[in-house]
This record gives sequence, C-alpha cells and structure tokens, in this order.
Amino acid sequence: MSARDADTGEPPAKRRAIDPIAPTVHPWNLPAGIPLLHCSSRPGWSWRRSPKRSSASPPLTMVEINESRSARDAYDGIASLQPHSTRYKLFPGDTIIGLGRQSREPFGLQANRGIYSVERWADLPRICPEMQRVTFINTFTAIGGPAINKNGSVIGILFHSLSFTPFLPSNVILKWWEYFKTTGKYCCPMISFVGCNLHNGRSSRWVNVPTSLHEGLDGILVEMASRELLSAGLQEKYLIIRCNGKRVTTRLQLFEVLVENIGQIVEVTIVKAENCNTQSIYLPVEEAVEKCFYH
Repeated sequence: MSARDADTGEPPAKRRAIDPIAPTVHPWNLPAGIPLLHCSSRPGWSWRRSPKRSSASPPLTMVEINESRSARDAYDGIASLQPHSTRYKLFPGDTIIGLGRQSREPFGLQANRGIYSVERWADLPRICPEMQRVTFINTFTAIGGPAINKNGSVIGILFHSLSFTPFLPSNVILKWWEYFKTTGKYCCPMISFVGCNLHNGRSSRWVNVPTSLHEGLDGILVEMASRELLSAGLQEKYLIIRCNGKRVTTRLQLFEVLVENIGQIVEVTIVKAENCNTQSIYLPVEEAVEKCFYH
C-alpha cells in the first residue's frame, strides 16, 4: 500500500499539481491593472493597480417580468420605470441586452442588443413554453448569461438558437430556487396539455385559432391535450382564461399559479371554442421528474 501525503491524505499519484488556495491564471479573473488614457505628461501614469477583492462590482438585481402583447404607451413607460420595483412590465419592441463570454481566448465579455418579441418561437411540444424571445443571436458560450433590461436589471437567463435567442424569465428561476431550497430538487409543474398564448397562436402549425376567439379575449390556447384531460372536458381549441380564480393570459402566468399548487387540484376556467361559453373544470397539477424534463 502506497504512502499517503500527511497533509492532503492523498496517494502520490493523486496529488494536486497546483495549490488550491493560491491565485490561478484564468480568463474569468479580473485584471490586475486597468489601462488609462494618456492624459498626463508622465507616461508611467498610463495604468494603475486595482485590488481584486475590493473592486468587485455589486451584483445585478433580478426582477420578475409582466408580459404585454401591445406596444408601450407614454403612461406604461413611466409606470414600468418606477425604482425599487420587483416586477418589470415588458413590452414588444423593448430593448434587451444579452451578456456573455466570447468563444475564443481570452474569453472576454460580449454584449448583444436586441428587442423583445412576442412571436411564437417554437412549435415543438417539448420546448419549455415559458421561454421568451429576443431578436439578437448569441453564441454557445453566452448560454447561462443574463438577459438585462434597459434599467440594468436581470430579467432572465439566456439560451441559444440559430435565428434568435430564447431566455428563461426570472419568474421561473426565482420560483425554482425557492422550491430547491425547500425540497432539494427542481420543480416542473404541469397540466398535461400543449398550448400557446392566444395572441401568437395563429402562427401555430398544430391548430387553427377559432375566429370567435380572435376578438375581445386573451388567454392560453389548448392545441393538444392528454386523454385524461380530454375526458375531463379540456378540448383542443379551448381557451384557458383563469386558474384558481386568477386571470391568466400567458403560459408564464399559468406557471406561477401551478408552481404553488403542485400535487393539488386546481380550478381551470375555459372558454369553449364552439360557442364561447365559459366553464370551470378541475384538473390535477402533476410534477415531471427531472430526468423527463426534456422528453
């Protein structure tokens, strides 16, 4: 049996090649010096030292979003810019900045600017329906970076696509985090149906939106439903407008209600496509296991 190191307790073959406490050279490390413009007669003043520990920037604030399908007007512009708010109303055409790393050394920061779009970004049923869409295109190395509004607050986390950039809203992230701290696992609440927001449902290849639902209403259009939900009364082309008494017009709003009712029965108010009558049905909120999140 080989002798072990007295300090680390590891055999010689597994001794670390570096000191884990000592600073290491890494592309994510802050620079030791900050270049300055030559605004002095002394060339030696072109840079200065900056302590890494004391120069750390304060963390960005994460805020939840309220979606809007219509353009911003003057009043909404004032209302959405109130300081110290935990919610931010996001309008189509609003500027969003995506922050990430470049794909080549030295892996510097890069920022992309685009606009928020309410166009449907995926027809595939297994894609996360709470995802939002912004028009810029990022790289794979920007996955996990923050989506930032023009106030400098984080409104989501970036992902990657070939023609635009999807981002997961802070609403979902914060709910997941609270659930994880309590249970030690992630949550994926669901009612077994495929649906989309009515205001972009007409781009769906799964089902045509009934003409009777085009005017005066907004909600979540049911495109496909499981056999259990079909037998419970939730049919294709029906419109979900409330859940447990709360008005829901988007999949993100529905998620916020479902995550509070995992394992319980919720009251879902629907509008029937054939006659526009409203009806309440009661459905179970299931929880997808983590290994099935993307199946």
